[in-house]
Amino acid sequence: MPAPRALAFLTSDLSPVDPPPDDARLPHGDRLPPEPGDDADREDWAGLTERRRFIAERLSEQSPRLAEWYVSAVTVVRERRPAAWMPVLGHLCRDLMNGAPRHFNIPISPRVDYDTLVTRLDKELGEPLV
Repeated sequence: MPAPRALAFLTSDLSPVDPPPDDARLPHGDRLPPEPGDDADREDWAGLTERRRFIAERLSEQSPRLAEWYVSAVTVVRERRPAAWMPVLGHLCRDLMNGAPRHFNIPISPRVDYDTLVTRLDKELGEPLV
């Protein structure tokens, strides 16, 4: 029995970077396929305020990935989910800050030297951090 049309890609010799045009749920390059129900037509943008939508649109003009990170960060803050939403937010913000200089005329900040910062904090507190 031949494979159903939706599963035809499993028997073809196409690579994930060259998915058939009729199946948008295949992985593309370094990206995972979207979950069922994910909307490529900006469903995640539905809860954005006018100002946040404006920011997301401007980011999207330069880089869809920057817009995706921004909208995800806004969503994580609004919903306070998953349970580890703060570290997730930190990673999204870091990725935004690291990616923005490639697309906008802003300076690239130097890498943070955490050891120096902790040493300075330790001296200011007057007691060793444990």
